[in-house]
Amino acid sequence: LCTGYMIYDPIFIIKDNSWSVHEDDVPFLLHHLVTIIYMSQVRILGAGHISAMTMMFSGEVTNPFQSTDSVVRFAIHLAESGSVWHVIHPYVEYVFAVSYAFVRSIVGPLQIAHIAYDLLLTREGRSNVKPYISVVWIILLSAIIVGSIPWIEDCVGMVMDGVEVVKYDSSYDHGPKFEL
Repeated sequence: LCTGYMIYDPIFIIKDNSWSVHEDDVPFLLHHLVTIIYMSQVRILGAGHISAMTMMFSGEVTNPFQSTDSVVRFAIHLAESGSVWHVIHPYVEYVFAVSYAFVRSIVGPLQIAHIAYDLLLTREGRSNVKPYISVVWIILLSAIIVGSIPWIEDCVGMVMDGVEVVKYDSSYDHGPKFEL
């Protein structure tokens, strides 16, 4: 199911961009490609399911905060100034930024270190997955985190600004696809 989503989502993004790939989409598309490769290998080899599930969990656990932030970002364009959307926006943005930065910069690398330890340094890990495949998996998982660096930096900046400074306020230009 998750692999199907990882295939569908990039196709939808490219279709939405008039069947072209924008520079900003490259990290997103590479993230999906790496995830498809990793999860497919896990299924084919019949090993590494726990690592795949924990990486998916940590990758998706911040989605409710991100979705809420996205809804509120656009609600402030529709609602009158001073509405509940304007009041909660700084806090929603801050909660999302804290959760995303924490999970992607601390939890993710710790998970990869644990997976690397298990695959390379334990007898069971070495017997379930060949060492050269383990190395490839560790590189793929690391690439997912490295690909998140621009968004991690963005979120760390929002955390450092606190709730007093809203990055994506009502004057922020989301581009022509989001004009109201």
